[in-house]
Amino acid sequence: MYGKLVNGELLQAPEKMLQYIAGDKHICCINPAEKDYIQAGYKKIVYTDVPEDTETYIKKYVETEEEIKVEYDIKSDTEEKEA
Repeated sequence: MYGKLVNGELLQAPEKMLQYIAGDKHICCINPAEKDYIQAGYKKIVYTDVPEDTETYIKKYVETEEEIKVEYDIKSDTEEKEA
C-alpha cells in the first residue's frame, strides 16, 4: 500500500486509478504499478505491530525518503487526562 503525509495525516493512494501531473503531462493509470505511485509522490506504507496489551495508543508516522512507517505508542494516563 502507498500513501502520502498531508498536514500530518496519512492519505492512502487510490488502488484502481491514479491521476497525477508529471512535468507538463497529465498521467492517468489504471491498476497503477509501484513506479507510478513513486512518480506521483507516494511512498510505501509500512505498518508495525499494534500493542496487544492496551486499547489506548497513539498512531505516529515516521517518514523516510523511501517509506512511511506507522508506529504505535502506548498512551499514558496523563495524556488521556489532557485529551
